[in-house]
Amino acid sequence: MTASRSLVLLALALACAGPSTASYFIGDEPPDFTCDDTAGTPWTLSEQRGKVVLINFGQTASQPCDSSFAHLQPDFVAAYDPAVFSLVHIDAANQSAQELIDYWSAYDPQFPILTQCGELLTEWGDGFVPHTVILDPLGIVRGNWIGFYPAFWPQMHTVIEAAINPTGLYVAELELSLTTGDGDEILEPGEAGELLVTLENLGGLAVGDVQATLLSETEWASVTQSASAFPDFALGASHVGDTAFSLSIDADAPAALDAPFRLHLSTSLGEAELRFNLEVGRRTPYWTHDAESATDEWTHSPTPTWTDNWHLSTESSSSPTHAWKAGSPTTGNYSNHADCRLVSPALELLDWSRLNFRHRMAAEVSTAFPDSAYDGGIVEISTDDGANWEQLFPMTPYNKAFRALSGGGSPATHNFAGQTPCYSGVFPWEDAVFDLAAYNGQTVRLAFHFGSDNGGSLEGWYVDDLELVAPQADSALPGPTTRPADHALLSAWPNPFNPSTRVELELPQAGPARLELYDLQGRRVRSLHSGPLAAGRHELRVDGAGLASGLYVLRLETPRESQHLKLLLLR
Repeated sequence: MTASRSLVLLALALACAGPSTASYFIGDEPPDFTCDDTAGTPWTLSEQRGKVVLINFGQTASQPCDSSFAHLQPDFVAAYDPAVFSLVHIDAANQSAQELIDYWSAYDPQFPILTQCGELLTEWGDGFVPHTVILDPLGIVRGNWIGFYPAFWPQMHTVIEAAINPTGLYVAELELSLTTGDGDEILEPGEAGELLVTLENLGGLAVGDVQATLLSETEWASVTQSASAFPDFALGASHVGDTAFSLSIDADAPAALDAPFRLHLSTSLGEAELRFNLEVGRRTPYWTHDAESATDEWTHSPTPTWTDNWHLSTESSSSPTHAWKAGSPTTGNYSNHADCRLVSPALELLDWSRLNFRHRMAAEVSTAFPDSAYDGGIVEISTDDGANWEQLFPMTPYNKAFRALSGGGSPATHNFAGQTPCYSGVFPWEDAVFDLAAYNGQTVRLAFHFGSDNGGSLEGWYVDDLELVAPQADSALPGPTTRPADHALLSAWPNPFNPSTRVELELPQAGPARLELYDLQGRRVRSLHSGPLAAGRHELRVDGAGLASGLYVLRLETPRESQHLKLLLLR
C-alpha cells in the first residue's frame, strides 16, 4: 500500500471515529453481557469461551464508515473455522430489530447482529464508531481499535491468528508413503501408509518442546502410530517430525473422500490444533469439454433487461485454440450492466464427482476495498433443468466478494447480493476445483454466471478445459452409477426450521454411518453421528443454536452410499 493511500485511510478513520483511547486495554477482561439478536435470540459473551471473538460496534448512519460492513463476512467470518472463531456486530444506535433487518438484508449477514444494547459502546470503547475489539479464548482483550478499516485488517488478522494458534506453527508439507496396497502410490480403501509432517514457524517467537499427536476425525481412518517430536523452531524455521505417523483406511470406506485429521501440538508457547485432509481414492475423467467442438448443447443468455457477453473466443485459451469468454467479441472490454449465464448440457453425475476447469479473469474491483468486486463471476448448479440455480463453492475459496454498496454509498448496480463470494480481479490461467459430492447420482446442469455494474469494465472471464472426475474403472464415458435398490432413507421435519428440526434416518442394514451438517462453503458445522448404527429407523435432532439463517446440507455417508438433504434455517 502506498504512503498516500495509507494517509487517506487514516484520515477516513479519524473522520468517522475521532481521536480517542479505548476503555478496555490489552490484557483486560471485560464483564459478561447478554443481548438479543435481531431474531430475539439471546447472545451471551461467556458462552463463547474457548473461541476467539471479534466484536464490531457500528451504526447504520455512519456513512461512509459503514461501507466496511460488507467486509465483516468475507474477510473475517469466512476466513476462520467457526469452531474457534466468532464474530458479533453490536448496533450502537439502539435501532429496532426490524430497522436493522431491513438495513442488513443487503449484506446477507451470517453472524448475529445485537440490538438494544448500544450502551455497551461506552463501556467497551468510548462512544466512537466504528469500534473493534478482539478477545482471546479466555475472554481477554488482545486487540482494540477505534475503527474498522482496510489499513487495520492485517493487524486484526495477526491478532486473531495468534489467539487461535499461539504456537505460530503451521503444516508446511505432508509426505505420505504407502506401506500396503497395489503399488500405484494412491491411498485407497484398505490401504495403509506412513505420514511425515513438516511444520513451519510463521509466528513471531521461537518455539521449543514441540510434541505432536495425530488424531483421525473420521471413522474411515485409523492412526496406529500417533506421536512425533520436533526440534526447536527459530523464527521462520521448518522441521520434519522425528517419527512418521502410521495410518490406515478402512476397507469399507467410500471409494473417494477427503479424510480429515487433527494434529495436536504441545509446545513451550502453549497448545494448538492443526487440521488437514488426506485425499483417498482415485478420480478419473468421465466427461470433458475443451470448447473446441460439440458446443451446440451449451447455451447462454442474459437475465431479462441485462446484457449477455458469453461467446466462443480465440483471443486466449488454455488449450488448444478456443475458450468460452464473457467479454467483448473483439479485443475490447465486457459490457456494463451485464448479467448472463453460460449453461452446460444435462450431466449425469457419478458418485463423489468433482468439477475441474481452467480459467483466467480481468474484472473490476474496488480500489478502496480491494477484496470487493463490482464485476465478476460465480459457478452455479441446477437440479431442475435450469429452473432454479444455487451457488457452488470451490475447494480453494473464491478470491473476492461482490460489494453491496457503490463507492458513494448507494446500492451497487450489479445483479448479485452484497457479499456474494466470487471470482474477480486480474489473474492468469489457473485451475479451479469444485466438490459435487452433495449431488451424487443426480442429473444437473452447471452454469458460469458473470455480471457487471453500470460503470468500469475490463477484459472479462475465460473458461476452458472442463472435466468431471470421479472414482471409477478407467473408461472413456461410462454410464451413470448404479445405486442399490435397498438404500437408506433420510428426511427432516420441520423444514424450514427454527430453532431445531427432527431428522429421521432408516438404514437397510447395520453398519457404520456418519451424519453431518455443512454450510454452503463446505464447512462442517454439526456432527450428528459418527459410528455404528443398527438396521432400522433412527431419530436425531439438528439444533440450530449459534447458526446463522440460511441453507445447509445434511450429509449421510455409509459404506453403501452417500445421501444429502438440504435444510433451511429461518430466524
